[in-house]
Amino acid sequence: MLNDAGGQDSRSVIVRHRIEEGPRYCPFDLKCPMFVLVIAVAALLGFLALLGLLLFARFAESRHIARLPVAPEPLFSGLSYDQAFEGHYELIWQVQVPGLELIRNSGESGLPVHNLRPWFERTLRSYPDLFEGHTFEEWLDFLQRSRVARFSNDRASLTGLGCDLLDHCRMAG
Repeated sequence: MLNDAGGQDSRSVIVRHRIEEGPRYCPFDLKCPMFVLVIAVAALLGFLALLGLLLFARFAESRHIARLPVAPEPLFSGLSYDQAFEGHYELIWQVQVPGLELIRNSGESGLPVHNLRPWFERTLRSYPDLFEGHTFEEWLDFLQRSRVARFSNDRASLTGLGCDLLDHCRMAG
C-alpha cells in the first residue's frame, strides 16, 4: 500500500519487520518448548540424584547393621529381653522381680552369687513349670545373656536394662 507520498504504508512496514525478525525467543516463556524440556530434564536429574542418595543410605545402613553386635541368644524357654515388655511374657519376668530386686538392693558392690541360690530354690518350688529342667547356673547365665545382670568376682550386679525391667514390672503390676 502506498500513501500519498508514494511510500509504503506504516502498517506494512511493521508487519514486514516482524517477519524478518523471526519468532522471538524468551527462556521464561511457558509456551516455549525449550523451557518445558529444561524443566523435564531438571526433574529427571533431581529424581536420579534422590534415588542415588536413597541407595547410598541403604548401603551405609546395611554396613552399619552388619557391624552391630549380635543380639543375645534366645533365653531359656525361647524368651528374650525384648519380649519383656510384651504382655503375655510379663508373668515370666514378674517371677524374676524378687531375685532382681535382691541384686539391686545389694548396692554397687553387688551381691555374692551364692546368696541368690536360696531365692532360686524357693522360686523353683513355687514355679516348677517355668524352671523345670534348669539349674541355678543356667538361670545365672539366663540373667547375663538377657543383659539384666552381670557377674564378676562371684558377685552379681544389675545392669541399666535390669533396672529398667524392674521399673517396668513394678509399674505393670
